Amino acid sequence: QVENGVTYTWVFDGGGTQKGGTTSYNFQEDGSYQVTMRARVDATGCECTKTKMVVMSRGAAQDLENSGITMFPNPSTGSFSIALTESFGTEVTVEIMSMTGAVLSSSTVSNTGLISMEAGNLSDGVYVVRVSNGNQVATRRLTIRK
Repeated sequence: QVENGVTYTWVFDGGGTQKGGTTSYNFQEDGSYQVTMRARVDATGCECTKTKMVVMSRGAAQDLENSGITMFPNPSTGSFSIALTESFGTEVTVEIMSMTGAVLSSSTVSNTGLISMEAGNLSDGVYVVRVSNGNQVATRRLTIRK
């Protein structure tokens, strides 16, 4: 949430800085980047920072915009993330299935917009990830390569 009387500065890994309460940045290449937000209270000079890793994937961003869901990295070594829009609601069920439809794992999680998943116990191969909220279902193929 943007506060009055606070100066925000955004620092992009390899890309300079921008000022403002919100920002957007077009990284030139797909990959992982570090982004730092600095918030300085104008009246006191008190400053705090928050740094996060962001992933730029044009294909994943297009998928998210078109369908409300995307999954990355894919192929994965076992850890992957699912990005969801608010249209999926506040709670979703995530199932990882074999290509024959056998459910290998199932969990119900909060839709925070980005869900971290761990499938390191799976062998190399292709799987189906199904995300559902009772009314809406989306499936994506996931390739595991270790």
